[in-house]
Amino acid sequence: MQVQNNLNKYNLYTAQAPKKRQAYAALSSRKKRKTVYAILTLAVVCLFAATVFAINIAFDNTVFAASPNYIMNTPNYTSVNSVFGDFKHEATISITNRGGDELVISAKAVKLSLILNECNIVLDDSCVINHSPDTVVYDGMEVVINSVEYKEVKVESDIPHDIKFIEIQTIPKGTKRILSEGRDGVLENTYLQKYVNGELDSEMLISQAITVEPVTEVSELGVGGSFVGKDGKTYYYSYYVDVQATCYGKADGSGDITYTGTKAREGIIAVDPRVIPLKSQVYVTGDYKDLGVLSAEDTGGAVKGNIIDVYLDGTLQDLLEFGRRNMRAYVLE
Repeated sequence: MQVQNNLNKYNLYTAQAPKKRQAYAALSSRKKRKTVYAILTLAVVCLFAATVFAINIAFDNTVFAASPNYIMNTPNYTSVNSVFGDFKHEATISITNRGGDELVISAKAVKLSLILNECNIVLDDSCVINHSPDTVVYDGMEVVINSVEYKEVKVESDIPHDIKFIEIQTIPKGTKRILSEGRDGVLENTYLQKYVNGELDSEMLISQAITVEPVTEVSELGVGGSFVGKDGKTYYYSYYVDVQATCYGKADGSGDITYTGTKAREGIIAVDPRVIPLKSQVYVTGDYKDLGVLSAEDTGGAVKGNIIDVYLDGTLQDLLEFGRRNMRAYVLE
């Protein structure tokens, strides 16, 4: 019995002891591995954070440094979002403001509105720009800003008056005689004019109104005509005059020489040159007699207006018998 106690002292006969030691050793090994993994993970995270911090500092010192032309404002910028944001490259753009000189600048690829603010370019209601201010600028971009203004302008112009002709045969052919004067009207045109940078660019007619009505002129126009004489021939005349015809001749003591210097003879008449031109050919006819073609070569003190004096070679009785007759004198062409 003593022997057994001494042996059992060293667990020589205990079967469960080796299994407990193995389980304990395995548990201890897993804890050690987890600890190592945790340490390695923390080291990687720290290294990554340090790298991010270094890159961010380098990015701040280069990309967003002040340019030679101006300092770029970047609202809402932070060290965190700058690293993970898009890289904004540099672009050269040109700006022509309201017809002025072209401005060429280099800037980061930000919204156009930021660059306009940096250049102290203010857009108002009259401005027209060829790119939206929200556009991100790019290399070679051409920005044109124009000042556009619209004005309404009224312009008056004449409306030519009409002419109404009354064709008549009692004045020389082609002659116009005004019966009532005409008058031009006035047309008011309203234009919408477009000014670009202070200079007229275009205009558009938007309304018309007649402010003064035109008045038609009424005139007589000599048109001449033709007729068939008693001899069967057709005669063309410039105009005709209804006259009172008298006669003269040697029988009443009239001279032998006419006003135009020709010899007095049958076939000539005395006329008022204001009514029938001297040396014109005149066809004289009437109910009393068809005298045919006569030549206007003489004048007379009593021959005024629509009066002609016909030369006759007859006796005084013949002259008295002719007396005063209503006749028509066609002034031939």
